[in-house]
Amino acid sequence: MKNKYLEFDNMDFIDNKQVKNFTRLSYLPDLPKDFWDNFTFDTYLVDDDEYIEGISWRLYETTDYWDVLMFLNGITNFYDLPKNFNVVVERTMSKVDKWNQFSNKKLSEEEKEKKYKELLDKENEKNERFRHIKYLTPSGLSDLEHYLDTFKGKPKILPNLIINPPQEN
Repeated sequence: MKNKYLEFDNMDFIDNKQVKNFTRLSYLPDLPKDFWDNFTFDTYLVDDDEYIEGISWRLYETTDYWDVLMFLNGITNFYDLPKNFNVVVERTMSKVDKWNQFSNKKLSEEEKEKKYKELLDKENEKNERFRHIKYLTPSGLSDLEHYLDTFKGKPKILPNLIINPPQEN
């Protein structure tokens, strides 16, 4: 999958080819603290089961900026984007089953229901975390490209570091 700026870890060899792990962001550019102060952002409402590259297409008419969207919003895993409620329920039920399987005593139906409600609330909250994402306006994206292109090659990369991502208003 083509992307613009961020680097990803290599995974194992598959069919004698080394592949990148694009599902998890492991390196982010090291940018000055005031870097985002001069950029213009807008907000995008993410639909259930939407893919990050589809969002890039809708916003910029190219899928190439999915990595920039992940970076701007602190998204480190594709699967963190909102899913439909059935997926949330399935994840919750799976967690309750695992909880029951590994607990010392088997949970009663009442205890399972209580645990289900508790975990469902947490899963819903997690599912909604990236319902609204920030994105750079086209002029802001152009400014970002100009800034990053002034580096020779890709910007300096540091492991697991987000410096001053855009703040909620």
